[in-house]
Amino acid sequence: MERATVADVVERLASRSLVGVDHDRAEPRMHMLEPIRQYAAERLREAGEDDRVVRRHLEWVAALAMKAGRGFMREQRRWSARLRDEQDNVRQAMESALAGVDPGAALRIAAALGYPWFAMGHPNARAWVVRALEAAPGAPDPVRARALFGAGLLAENALEYEQAIAYLGNALATFRAVGARALEGWALMAMGRAGWAIDVDGRPPAAWFEDALRIFREIDDAAGIGVILNLLAWEQLKAGDLDGAVSRATQALDLGGRSAVLQLVGESRRLLAIVAARRGGHAEAERLLEHVVAIFDQAGERWQLVLTLTMMAQVAFDRGDAAGALAPLRRALGLAHDSGSGERMTYAVALAAHVLHQRGRAREVATLVGAVEAVYLRLPRTQEHGTPRALGWLADNTRMVSGTRFPPLVSLVPAGFDEHRITGRRLSLERAADLALRVLDEELALAATPASGGSEAAGEPSISSRGSRS
Repeated sequence: MERATVADVVERLASRSLVGVDHDRAEPRMHMLEPIRQYAAERLREAGEDDRVVRRHLEWVAALAMKAGRGFMREQRRWSARLRDEQDNVRQAMESALAGVDPGAALRIAAALGYPWFAMGHPNARAWVVRALEAAPGAPDPVRARALFGAGLLAENALEYEQAIAYLGNALATFRAVGARALEGWALMAMGRAGWAIDVDGRPPAAWFEDALRIFREIDDAAGIGVILNLLAWEQLKAGDLDGAVSRATQALDLGGRSAVLQLVGESRRLLAIVAARRGGHAEAERLLEHVVAIFDQAGERWQLVLTLTMMAQVAFDRGDAAGALAPLRRALGLAHDSGSGERMTYAVALAAHVLHQRGRAREVATLVGAVEAVYLRLPRTQEHGTPRALGWLADNTRMVSGTRFPPLVSLVPAGFDEHRITGRRLSLERAADLALRVLDEELALAATPASGGSEAAGEPSISSRGSRS
């Protein structure tokens, strides 16, 4: 009877447009219009019921977060969609909890959703996790450690590597102390990734990855084994061991297929695409990357999607199609910018400088080169380990590599444009990305007009009137 009564009430509210109903899904979803929500909240306060309702809502969101955190890696598509649907509920719960209702609940939510937020590119994630850590200093160690792990991933993604290492180091120590072996393995993985940008206890990234791999094999964690195999494959790719990279990526792909972990399937195929491109098989590389884009799109995996789209652009550019690189690069940079990923923005802005150099945009190219150089000056290993790791088939980014279209960044700046390069060094990465997005939009519009003919898609760049637009 109660269920029928609730349904009747909801139906009457919807018929009066007081509640919206989204029918564009298998299961209809209702939402409350903001003015109605504010009115209802005021009535609850007047009735003295607001605290009870807020706490019940917070408990519901915390329970949802725990389920999402546990199931995210193996059912990423499902949980990404669910968390997108519930983002307003999660936001309200976090804000009310951090306002003093229950800081411990805020930390439990942040601990559970730190990794999903990172993977989905949630723009508020880092601030929420840090605020939750500060608001609940006395939380149980395992909960706090999981939140520290999420904070470390998010700080690393924002290029704040010193802070990332502090968070991850504390999380790792706690995971070891409480015997959380799987979480210890993931923390070791993250420490190794940070080692691509800065020194981490004097150990090379591969040493951290091997430690993690031993743990994952001990506990028979297929997802963990596969992720580490792919990271070690990247290390072999950088070293020029293409056969070794293919072997490990293929093992990871098999694990991904058997465990239904989409991240493993996508990452493995991306590695195989890079090897194909390095061996001159651009068509095969593009086919594989298109498939990976579809996987990550469906899974809601923004962090991996950005890298894959940027690689698609790079493959197009490397085979001489600068115009064909514009669309995937524009989408990649937009997603990286919206999610606040400094790591992904650096890679995409650097590639934009190469692409726009071929399109004749000398002034903007000089500015973008300066902005990327500012990151390299602050984080030299990003140039040595980050960009070449992602590009895969380049030995490094400081010299011309035979058989590619990627000269060193500094050579893209024509004589007389050093002033713009210096200006770029003073830009934030976000503003540099804004500039690159605007120019990419302009070039996409030009490439779409029949008169443009794509004349600058290949061959030598031309410093035309387009290169002097501000």
